[in-house]
Amino acid sequence: MRVILDLNEMISPGQLDVVGVKKGKVDDLYELVRAGTITTTEEGRASFYAGNPIAGDNFNRLKKGLQKTMINSLFCTAIRPAGYLEKYFEVAKADLACDILWKKGKVLGAAKLAQDTLKDAKRYHLSKFALNLSQRLCYHYAAFQPDKKKYRQYKALAQEYREIVQWEDKAEDYYHDLFLELRFYKTIPEAFLQQIREVQQELHAQDIPSMHFQFVRFQFDLLLFKLTNNPQAIADICENAINFMNTLSFPVPPRSRRSFHFNRVPANILVGNYPAAQKAIDEVKELTHRHSANWVGVHQFEVILGFYTNDLPKVEAAIQSIKGSKAHKIITEETLIYETYLFFLAGSGHINLGTFLNETIHYAQDKKGMNINILILQVLLLLKRGDRAGIIERAEALRMYAYRYLSKDPTTRRSQIFLRLLFLTVRHSFDWGVIEKQTAKTYAELLATPRHLSTIDIEVVPYEVLWGRVRETLDVSSR
Repeated sequence: MRVILDLNEMISPGQLDVVGVKKGKVDDLYELVRAGTITTTEEGRASFYAGNPIAGDNFNRLKKGLQKTMINSLFCTAIRPAGYLEKYFEVAKADLACDILWKKGKVLGAAKLAQDTLKDAKRYHLSKFALNLSQRLCYHYAAFQPDKKKYRQYKALAQEYREIVQWEDKAEDYYHDLFLELRFYKTIPEAFLQQIREVQQELHAQDIPSMHFQFVRFQFDLLLFKLTNNPQAIADICENAINFMNTLSFPVPPRSRRSFHFNRVPANILVGNYPAAQKAIDEVKELTHRHSANWVGVHQFEVILGFYTNDLPKVEAAIQSIKGSKAHKIITEETLIYETYLFFLAGSGHINLGTFLNETIHYAQDKKGMNINILILQVLLLLKRGDRAGIIERAEALRMYAYRYLSKDPTTRRSQIFLRLLFLTVRHSFDWGVIEKQTAKTYAELLATPRHLSTIDIEVVPYEVLWGRVRETLDVSSR
């Protein structure tokens, strides 16, 4: 059913009978899928063949019939919005039509269509189609319409695109191999980083005039600099990739552009280039649908940027934009965490500690992720309402948590240090004069420890800002 459900999102009802034949149970199944009544094989069997001992086989045949009709109809479907993907599918369908015409003996029409389609394949860097078409034309001018000049022309073109396709495939294989291997590492060994550097050098040594090759090469750069926590290099690479896309004579797929704009945001936040981060956020918004996960994601970055620049109205506006999206439910708990930090810093609104803990229960298992924020906010909320006994009750658990889950991971080192600072406020009886002296070395270590790209969504508010607010709260309470 997965294929049918996905195809259903791409074709309109009026196109189903343009190429295929609508009749009987195939049509009935399509109408039920379109209405959302049938979404699983089990529902389909019960609806069409209830009580039939061979219901499974019968329904499988019915699914295959509908799937075939829908695939036929897909070729009559215009890809929207117009742009790179529309041109890609136009070239793909024309390439298939050329193949059919040649196999049917309509060689003159096939050659003319191939020549016309090859122009678009070359312009839009559709290397594999350009190779297919130039190889067919090479064969055509050797076997069907002998012409030495055109034969040599298309032979040379085929060789050029054969090399391009080989490098595209090679770069892709490298990326897939390394990315898969990365998924099985808990800590990144230096040998793996060296492996990426070697591949990166090999790819940079090639001058391949292909959008796809260049994109994969940029992705290798991003992968290396993310793993080595080099935000400035990431910002520069993203800028280079965007400049490259701007030099192309055709519109780049939105997803590719959006990827590099997205990566610019956290990188520029971490290097302190906040105007560049805001600019990247604004550009991503232009490339993103309001009710998509990407829309929510870019506004999460805007929340973080607002906290880093102490622009709390920006934080509040970004939170409201998240809530105004249909996709906001995917980050309900993160949103509550943002609102709670906003409450602690701005003092506006009302947050109930018990409600906060109940509504963020999902993150209790996320020991090295957002659960860090829940632990921190527990202490901050208790501190805000003057419940020192409540903080004392949690102090030892806080210390043990930091040691058990965060001490051996360099990416969470800053979180470990900040939790230790909170623990020390209890050890020194909330006396800021003593705390300031006793935590000077620990706080200096916090300042010297770099933030990690991988944890920017965990350190939602800079720990230095939170520590400053702890100082203000304790300082006021001691007067």
